[in-house]
Parts: sequence; structure tokens; C-alpha cells
Amino acid sequence: MAFCRQCGSPLAGERFCGNCGTPAQEQGYQQMQGNPQQQWMQPPMQPQMQPPMQPQMQPPMQPQMQPPVQRQMQPPVQPQVVVHTGGGMSSLLKCFLALALVAAVVVGVLYFTGFFKSDETLIRERIEAFEEAYNNGDLEGVTDCFDPKSRGVLNSVMGLTGEAISGLAGFDIDMGSMFSLGSLALPDDGFRVEILEIEISGDYATVSVHLTAELNVTGIDAAGLDEYGTFTMVKDDGDWFIDLQSSDFLR
Repeated sequence: MAFCRQCGSPLAGERFCGNCGTPAQEQGYQQMQGNPQQQWMQPPMQPQMQPPMQPQMQPPMQPQMQPPVQRQMQPPVQPQVVVHTGGGMSSLLKCFLALALVAAVVVGVLYFTGFFKSDETLIRERIEAFEEAYNNGDLEGVTDCFDPKSRGVLNSVMGLTGEAISGLAGFDIDMGSMFSLGSLALPDDGFRVEILEIEISGDYATVSVHLTAELNVTGIDAAGLDEYGTFTMVKDDGDWFIDLQSSDFLR
């Protein structure tokens, strides 16, 4: 006989238990022998279906962003200014003093070697050169002591004079040679120019001089030369020359 699995009441083929109303299931009927109350058997355990295991999805790994490396900026190197406070001169001052000393030495050397000469010194040197050339019978040296304009005039005069004398003599006369012969009448350093005073005004100068000359001619009494006068000097291209046309003795 079949019994209700819920309350154990006998089932007489009904589809539902008349006592509790539980539906009858053929496979779940229990056949009980003897006293149905004592012979009641527990209904078979229904296998519990475990829910399918859901695969645990690991969350995607988020890439770990490394923090940017902060570059350590080095502070700019500040120039170190060394200030000397006492205890000696700075290097810059020493350099200036050294340059000044070198410049002074160079100027001194140039001055004593004649590179830097005053106008008065140049005038004296020109008159001394004129005196020396005259005593040596050097006509070209005498001519070189005159300014370019006077030099041209003197050369023209000497040329005409030479032609005239050559015509009278009947042969060529060189005035340079004649001047050298004439200087033989002078004793050694017989022509002298004594500078008394120099007045400079721009590119012109007036030189007060005392001229003396002695003649040395056997058997002839010569008065010679003893006069005071002036030389007019002009500056040309940084040098000084005698102005032949303006000087007292040479006009």
C-alpha cells in the first residue's frame, strides 16, 4: 500500500492525500509492511543540485601607471665674485698699472729715439743740417733744407746760372761741383748759424739767428759775414723747412 510521504496516511490510489492534500507521486510511494505508523519511512532524499559554479572572472588588471619621475633641477651656478677687501690691490687694478707702466716705457723709448719730437726740436735740426751741408760744400744737402716751393725756384735759378756760365766758359759747368769748390774758401766750420729765438705760430715759425762766415783765401783780405736776421720756417708733411723767399739772408 502506498502512504503519503508527508503525513503517512494511506493512499488508496488517489492522486492527492486525503488528509494533508499532498500530491501523490508514484516514484515517491513507500511500501510499508505492518503498522503504517511504525513502518513509515522517510521519503528518499532528493539530491540537492548544486548551482553550477560560476567562473570567477578576475577583474582586468589595471596597468599601474608609474608616477613620472620628477627631474631634480639643479639651480643655475651663480658666478662667484671675489671682492678683495684690503690686504692688497685687485687683479684688475694691477693689470691697469702694468699696462700704464708698459705704455710709459714705450713712449719714453720713442721719445729718446726721436720718434716723438717737438716742433722746436725739428726746427733746430733743420737749421743744423743746413749749416753742416753748407760747410761741406753739399749743394744738394743745402737745397733739401728748403721747402718744396723754394727748392723748385732754387733749382731753376741754379740751372739757368749753370747754362750761362757754361756758355761763357765754352764747356759745361756743374753748379754742384762749383759750390763744392767755393766751400774750400771757408775754413773748417767757417759758416755758423747761431739760433737766438724761435717763435712758432701754427705751421709757420720765425727763427732769429746770428750768421757768421769766414773766408780762407790766401793773399786776400775778406770781410766775411757777421749779421743778425731771421729764417722763416714752414711746416710741410710733419717736418719743418726754410722758406727761401721769406728769409732775410737768402732773398
